[in-house]
Amino acid sequence: MAHRAARHAPLAELQRQATTDYLTGLPNRASFMAQLNETLRDPPGSAALGVAMFDLDGFKQVNDTFGHHTGDEVLHAVGARMLAALRVGDTLGRLGGDEFALLIQANSREEVRLRVEGVLDAIARRPIIVDGISHALASTAGLAFHDTDTRTTHPTEPRPENSAQLIARADTALIRGKRREKGRVWVEGEVTMPTLFR
Repeated sequence: MAHRAARHAPLAELQRQATTDYLTGLPNRASFMAQLNETLRDPPGSAALGVAMFDLDGFKQVNDTFGHHTGDEVLHAVGARMLAALRVGDTLGRLGGDEFALLIQANSREEVRLRVEGVLDAIARRPIIVDGISHALASTAGLAFHDTDTRTTHPTEPRPENSAQLIARADTALIRGKRREKGRVWVEGEVTMPTLFR
């Protein structure tokens, strides 16, 4: 019996490595996208479902000035802070570089937004100390919502949205929003409606 367990241990470790980001311990891109696809296949009935993309403001400067070791430590600390700010049922992943993604289900879109703002606050609340040096970081987020009303099984109607499309919409909100103002949540469509949520 012990022999069999020993044989399966490397397989379990390989599976963990394949689905986990080595730096933060969070789900990696493939794992996050698989979870998102699964959620989109059976989305919550009346609940709001949102995906937020996060980009660290000032991270490139940390990497360029202090090197990749410091950058890795900062990413590890940021991942831990984000994770601590989540609620049960939220899914956080690191997609690569300083890019994180978060899947949230809540009672309303405003609640989703407030929870994303809570994650931003957790990142920026205090500087991250690496090797005795303080690094003050903030983050900007782009948020897109899955419209559960678009679900259909009729062959002549559009197919349901997939994870890549939803991520792309959140990423577009992030990119456009950062050009306007960093350090806040930008909901998809806000850039063309500047008075919304201000």
